[in-house]
Amino acid sequence: MPAEPLTMVEREEIRVGIELGEPNAVIGDRLGRCRGTIGREIGRNGGRVAYCAVTAEGRAVLQRRRDKVPKLVADRVLAVYVAKRLKLKDSPMTISIEAARGVHGVVGSISHECIYQSIYQRGRRGLDEGLHKNLHRKQSVP
Repeated sequence: MPAEPLTMVEREEIRVGIELGEPNAVIGDRLGRCRGTIGREIGRNGGRVAYCAVTAEGRAVLQRRRDKVPKLVADRVLAVYVAKRLKLKDSPMTISIEAARGVHGVVGSISHECIYQSIYQRGRRGLDEGLHKNLHRKQSVP
């Protein structure tokens, strides 16, 4: 589970820490964040030389808001493979592992959770509706 995103106040504290020449660990301790989080924030927003809290906040807001294309919508070959394997009653975990290894001639990186999300979105994330009926479970889903 991802941590809470940095706030504008925290980004401003990072900028102040950079100006004071503090290492990432000290900035992170002051904010209650991991030094790696601070390092990644600085690195993806211009480095220590060009870091700007306002620009970093704007970029983060745009990234959170951007439209995300579901993996199985973007890769139809992988979607067909996953649907075929689900119809054969394979588990999403097995499908994920076999796709990563290229066991059946299709190589793709997809997590079992992504497959489950696509199944339960009922035809809106790249898989046909009704594939949930092929899952092994103790109780049926309406």
